[in-house]
Amino acid sequence: MVIIALADIHANLTYLPQIANQLTAADLVLLAGDITQFGRWREAEAIISEICKYNQNVLAVPGNCDRPSVNDYLTDQGINLDHNCAGAGDIRFIGLGGSLPCHGTTPNEMLDNDFTTSLGALEELLPSGNKFVLVTHEPPADTAIDLSDGEHIGSRAIHRFIEKHQPLLALCGHTHQSPGTDHIGRTTIINPGPFKDARYAHIELSDNVESAQILQIGT
Repeated sequence: MVIIALADIHANLTYLPQIANQLTAADLVLLAGDITQFGRWREAEAIISEICKYNQNVLAVPGNCDRPSVNDYLTDQGINLDHNCAGAGDIRFIGLGGSLPCHGTTPNEMLDNDFTTSLGALEELLPSGNKFVLVTHEPPADTAIDLSDGEHIGSRAIHRFIEKHQPLLALCGHTHQSPGTDHIGRTTIINPGPFKDARYAHIELSDNVESAQILQIGT
C-alpha cells in the first residue's frame, strides 16, 4: 500500500499540483490535522474537494486549528478517523484529532487525561493482531518528532498507547519544527512536516513499513 501523508495544510494548497502524480498513484491519502486555518465546513470542503480531484481515497483527522464543523464535514463525507476506525485493504486505520493546549487558544484542544480516555475507548476498535495505523494530530511525547523550540510538547498518553499496542505506523503533525521519523518499539512514527511549507511523506506499507520518505517539494 502506498500512502501520501499530509499534515498542517492550514488552508494552503499551493504545492498540491506539484505532487499530483504521486497523489494519483497512491492507494490512500492521509491527512493528519490542521486542514484549515481556523476554518469551518466550507473551508474544509474546499480543501478536501481539491485533494479528491487527484485521489478520492482520503482519510483524515481534524487538528487543533480546525473548528468543530470541520469534524462534522469529515464525518458527513465518511472520511473522519477522529474517534473512529476505517479499513483500507486488510489494514485498519484508527484516529484521534485535536491537540494539547497551545500557547493561546485554538478551537480543538484537550488535556492529556482526555487523550487517555479517548484512546482507551479506541482500544475496543483495534483489530485482532493489531494490524493497524494510528493517525493523530498531536505527536507522541519524548520523540524526535514532537520538538518545538527545543522542547518536547507531545502527548504522553499517545506515547503510552503506541508503546502498548505497537501499530504498524503512527502518523501525526502539529509540530512544524520537527518533521521526520522515529520509533517507539516496533512502531514507525512519522511527522511529515507542514504541507503549507511544501513538506509531505511518501510511505510504503505492507505487514510493516517498507519505506518512509519525508520529502520537501523543490529540494
